[in-house]
Amino acid sequence: MNTLGKRIKAARESAGLMQSDLASKIGVKSAGVISNWETDKSKPDADKIVSLCNVLGVSCSYLLDYYGSTEVSSCEASLLNKIRSLDELDIAKLDGFIDGLLSDDKYKKVDMSHGEKAI
Repeated sequence: MNTLGKRIKAARESAGLMQSDLASKIGVKSAGVISNWETDKSKPDADKIVSLCNVLGVSCSYLLDYYGSTEVSSCEASLLNKIRSLDELDIAKLDGFIDGLLSDDKYKKVDMSHGEKAI
């Protein structure tokens, strides 16, 4: 089971932060508080959830598992953090590059709604 604590820990590790770093950035008194959250011994209150999301670069939906089984892998979180550090021009270049990759036939899905046959 993927708990709130496990998602906090995964996001913190993906962000490259120690528990003490995260505690300092969100204004809690010690790394022990973060440890208790990550081990599900206690839960952060609403304002700390928002702070966690801002510092860790994840959505509240992810942290609270609002979308059920939709999870962000550590690889996806790492890529997202890298993308957030780019300027608008480089994001546009990256978007174009991704569009180019996705235009490859191996990423195209067959539309079965018009009577086409899957190969």
